[in-house]
Amino acid sequence: HKYGQGWSQLGIRLNESLHGIRVVKAFAQEQREVAAFEKTNDRLGEICVRTARNWRLLWSTMSLFSGIGIVVIWYCGGHEVLGDRMSLGELMALYAYMHLVYGPMEWFAEVNSWMTRAFAGAERIFEIIDTTPEAYEDPQAVPVPRMEGRVVFDGVTFGYDKSKPVVHNIELEVEPGEMIGLVGKSGVGKTTTVNLVCRFYDVDHGGISIDGTDIRRIKLSDLRRQIGVVPQDPVLFSGTIADNIAYGDPDAKIEAIMDA
Repeated sequence: HKYGQGWSQLGIRLNESLHGIRVVKAFAQEQREVAAFEKTNDRLGEICVRTARNWRLLWSTMSLFSGIGIVVIWYCGGHEVLGDRMSLGELMALYAYMHLVYGPMEWFAEVNSWMTRAFAGAERIFEIIDTTPEAYEDPQAVPVPRMEGRVVFDGVTFGYDKSKPVVHNIELEVEPGEMIGLVGKSGVGKTTTVNLVCRFYDVDHGGISIDGTDIRRIKLSDLRRQIGVVPQDPVLFSGTIADNIAYGDPDAKIEAIMDA
């Protein structure tokens, strides 16, 4: 368990450092990140050394008993052969049988090491599989193939931490074709407001409706397919520029892509 957690924490630390490299450099925090990585790496190193030591101890114990068994068989069997109480063929057969016993035992010790590594990765995979989605799709959600675009926020409150709302009791109406701007300092909830419309998160209180239908009652695929979002950190996928523009509608014609 600790072995898997150690690798997971090291991966998270490395991913965060590389993903936020501009922020790290902007605030001259390279040494801080290096120190944090080394601390996590040292902790993992201790776990790996402890695991390797335990495995070597098990392997050495198995090898010791195997060696003792060989010595006992040759010593006792040799006396039996010299005393004409056992044939040389019987001694060799006994020696072969011993390997049939010790071979699987040594293999089991090796498998134990493999299983430790395998379970470490599997544990992380199942954690992801068992993660509860932030936004559920109602089994009775209705398809909406085309939306006009009238968006209404009715007393919307939401917070990533339930005790600290990011947006509180928002009342907002946006008509189709209307252009509005959300302004304010960082952290006041501008991006969060857009994320709520896309149902990346569900509101804690109140509701959001489009064309009079609560977005929680609209099929997620229909809702998100008809919302155009330009993220703060754009991502380009492999392919042509046209492929990226038409990412939300792979069947779009070139004329529609050019208009976009």
